[in-house]
Amino acid sequence: MVNETQISETKEKGYKWGYFQGITLIIGSSLYAVFWLLMLFEVPNEEKLITFYYFLLSIHLIGLGYFVCDRDRQAFIIASILSINPIIWIINYYYIGKRKYLHKK
Repeated sequence: MVNETQISETKEKGYKWGYFQGITLIIGSSLYAVFWLLMLFEVPNEEKLITFYYFLLSIHLIGLGYFVCDRDRQAFIIASILSINPIIWIINYYYIGKRKYLHKK
């Protein structure tokens, strides 16, 4: 974790793209969680377990979005990989490279 004084002292670039990804992940996963929760009452008994797993996955993704907004490097990388979008992978590779507070320690 990086505190705010380290970022302000080094005059590093902002984290707007990271916040965008984190908030998008939180909002999208919240919508999926509501959807899967509603589907849990609609599906037949044989499919309730699978529907519940999808609901739990969406709850975990909400937590991942929180940690992306908290500037956690590992969460940012995991969210990038889970996006399954090679363009996002390339953008985030260069984004991490230009921000020293997201480098390995």
